[in-house]
Order: sequence, then C-alpha cells, then structure tokens
Amino acid sequence: MTVTLRRIDLDPPTAAQWAKAAVWLGSARPLVSGRSRRALALGIDPGTLSDAQLLALLSQEPALARRPLLISDHGAVSGFSAAAYERLAALG
Repeated sequence: MTVTLRRIDLDPPTAAQWAKAAVWLGSARPLVSGRSRRALALGIDPGTLSDAQLLALLSQEPALARRPLLISDHGAVSGFSAAAYERLAALG
C-alpha cells in the first residue's frame, strides 16, 4: 500500500471524503476527537451530535479530526491502531 502524508490542517479532506471515511468507520464519531483543544474550546461533545452535524463541523474545523487518519481506496482508520493499519494494508 502506498502512503501519502497529507496535512489536513493545510489540505483538509473534502466533504465527500469525510463522508466516505464515516461510512467506512460506521459513523462520523470516530473521526472526531472530543478531547482535542479545539473541541474543548468549542464545547463540542461528539456523542451528542448527529453524523451530519459532525461532518459539517469537520469540513469547517479539520482540527477536530482524530489523528492519525488513514484513508485508502479500501477503508479508513481513525486514531492509532497498529492492528487496524495492518488490516487496511492487507486490503490493498
């Protein structure tokens, strides 16, 4: 699997890319870090917001994203998980 580093603060995913990652992850909640400085400053609790609200927030505030975020043509992984990275790499 080829890996390309993308600084989401400088080159954030499009709304469609955020939505695709949310589908792969089962919802948008794993994409958002509720403990990030930005989330705390905004008073955001990801557990209280709908997927549509979270995706809109990510499009406006990419600093809310849980990192690292790996997105491939076969799936996505949000946050650090060596086992999840290996599973994603095995898909292609």
